[in-house]
Amino acid sequence: MQEIAKGNEIALEQLYAQSETSVKDFLTAKFGAQLDFSQIDTVFVHTILRVWQKGGSFNGVTDIKARNWIFSIARNRAFDLLRIEKLAKEVETELDDERVPKGSLQNTIDETSSDLARLLRPLTKMERGVAERLAAGYKDVEVANELHISRTRVHQIKEQIKNKLKGFID
Repeated sequence: MQEIAKGNEIALEQLYAQSETSVKDFLTAKFGAQLDFSQIDTVFVHTILRVWQKGGSFNGVTDIKARNWIFSIARNRAFDLLRIEKLAKEVETELDDERVPKGSLQNTIDETSSDLARLLRPLTKMERGVAERLAAGYKDVEVANELHISRTRVHQIKEQIKNKLKGFID
């Protein structure tokens, strides 16, 4: 992982070759009923890209910790894909139900993005980082590890987020 964090592409290629079978087997076992083979391939590629991007944040030293870290990234990427597909189906269903022309899907997405941006505006960079990871399905401990903060701090930030967003909900 240290070599990957330094940007060593050969180390990344080695990791790709060494982990491909085990990660894809893991994904198939966990998500085989929900994802087809091409989706599992996509999740694996996104997992390796995430490792490449975040290799410097890995703070374990053993192969087992690295393997577990990679598997948790793969799991999170699979959940991300499933969420996106579910959201796309819900939006399509809403559009079909309302008999809205399909071309307005982009407008719906733009409006949602605008509303989300307005909602997140009062949050600090750290609060947004925590919120984004929690929304992506990360567990508190994974958020803490990725942001290099304690789990207690994650809980404090979650409370800060709740307090800031209360005005939008009430």
